[in-house]
Amino acid sequence: DPVTHVPLGEIERIETKENRYRRKGPAMWLELGCKGVRIIRFGFKSEYTAETARRMLTDLVRCEVSVPQEMMMGHGAHNGTSSSAMKIDCFAYQHRIKDFEGKMLKAKVPRTRDGWRIYDPIKEYKRMGLPDGFFRICTKNEDYSLCDTYPRCFVCPSTISDEDLLSMAKFRSRGRIPALVWRDVNTNATIWRCSQPRVGLQRARNKSDEELIDRIHQLNQRGKVIVYDARPLKNALANLALGKGYEEASYYRNIEVKFMGIENIHCVRSAFQAARIAALTSNGETDGRFTHKFESSNWLKHIRCILKASYEMTWRVAVDKASIVSHCSDGWDRTAQLISLTELCLDPYFRTIAGFFVLIEKEWCSFGHQFKKRLGHFKTAPDQDISPIFIQWLDCVWQVLRQFPTAFEFNSHLLLSIAYHAYSMRFATFLHDCQKQRDEAKVETRSVSLWTYLLNCEGYKQGTYTNPFYNKQKHEVIFVAWDNTHVTVWADYWLKHCCSSTLYQLVKDRTAPHTLAQSQLPNHPSNDKLIGMIGHALRKRLSKEILAKTKAEKELALVKKQLEELKKQIQHIGGAGAGGGDDNGRGGVAGGDAKQRDDDA
Repeated sequence: DPVTHVPLGEIERIETKENRYRRKGPAMWLELGCKGVRIIRFGFKSEYTAETARRMLTDLVRCEVSVPQEMMMGHGAHNGTSSSAMKIDCFAYQHRIKDFEGKMLKAKVPRTRDGWRIYDPIKEYKRMGLPDGFFRICTKNEDYSLCDTYPRCFVCPSTISDEDLLSMAKFRSRGRIPALVWRDVNTNATIWRCSQPRVGLQRARNKSDEELIDRIHQLNQRGKVIVYDARPLKNALANLALGKGYEEASYYRNIEVKFMGIENIHCVRSAFQAARIAALTSNGETDGRFTHKFESSNWLKHIRCILKASYEMTWRVAVDKASIVSHCSDGWDRTAQLISLTELCLDPYFRTIAGFFVLIEKEWCSFGHQFKKRLGHFKTAPDQDISPIFIQWLDCVWQVLRQFPTAFEFNSHLLLSIAYHAYSMRFATFLHDCQKQRDEAKVETRSVSLWTYLLNCEGYKQGTYTNPFYNKQKHEVIFVAWDNTHVTVWADYWLKHCCSSTLYQLVKDRTAPHTLAQSQLPNHPSNDKLIGMIGHALRKRLSKEILAKTKAEKELALVKKQLEELKKQIQHIGGAGAGGGDDNGRGGVAGGDAKQRDDDA
């Protein structure tokens, strides 16, 4: 039963509660609140046993080990940092993947199915025709001295020197300078990502930064370079008081700044919590009641806002064939959402299973989305830093997949597995905040990648994650819709553990049939026993219908046979009446009787 399998990393709170209805259950409840959308309760006969179980489970969830002595180098231990401050998850670094037969998965897997090697930045840049005479691969960040949250190498214009990059790093927040992440080899339209500039109330400017933006325009002179600022304008203005802000269009040549109005991590966290309460407290009485509660959480409002911004960026690159730049505040939350979703719509490669893994590795892992803080791993981050930004993006991907069910090689099951293991801490893929931390922790040699598991597990071999309706030739560029008709509840995530099967079915039925492939229909959340009962009832009903159909066919054949015999009798009697009667008129009477029988027939 999947309800009983709860990763320790997914547990958010552990509480004991008194059962108000003791006649109907145990005296005490031990309640586990998960970071996802489910609550698990264990019943106990006494308060003492429930409290004992709570303490034991709390210690188990907090079970962390010190970094081994040989791993202290690179973690600051030689500078006097105590080993007790160096905590890592003991499960992700000690477990080994097992297949369904219970045997250990071989350590040597093909390179194409090795999760730590599936993304090669040099290979990815070559796929986009880089480097060439206009762009170069910058290795100034090989030791993470330029920007500690950026990858070791990235692409910049060949006319921009390393000194210019150092100057820009001081001007951009967190040193996250504009870096090229995607290029159309046919139109030379490019996509760049960065963080907000440090302009402040004094409206500071940086010559190197202005030259870089101007160079982006020179390499693709199809209209202005549009800077898509993911934030609302009011938030960008508020950052001016903190010494940051947004690009002053008068300082740059041929640029335009647009604000996309996507709310910050705090609004997303509040919306997620409200949507989770709506899903967990739904009783399935009416569809409208749940829909109203979920819509009031503003979760779908944020989803629509992201999809709309992604649509505008996709249109600008694909139709106008122009280059764009995108950033938010620090460039690792909303920027990652917009950039990766736009690339997903533009590039069919990222809509394959392997390409989707590459997209996540490139835009989320290597460019420094703070998984550890946002997902609340190890409880090292304050509560105000926790926000399900990555889960929100997966929801956006599902919305696109639902609208274009033949454009993706994978289905909703793959998204659910990724969302599940984002919290499970079983794999080191989402344990750290940037590539530098992963290198220091030596995750490639000490742990297993989530992509290795997904590419080698039995479910992948059996086609669990594969979309049978996939047609890679049909869709090159897709334009996602964001209106109320097309954006709906991701039922198999939000309602997977919902107690009401009726509500789950109602929400599933609301999905537009012309936009959803049969393979994307969410599975029913009932348990195995209930599924077996339903299956038995359906088989019994089908058997009765088959018997009724067979019986009806036999009766119809008998009636047809009787009609044929009756027709023959009528023809025989009619022929006898035509021969005349005796002197007493008996033949005429017989003929009349025959006519009467014919009329009756």
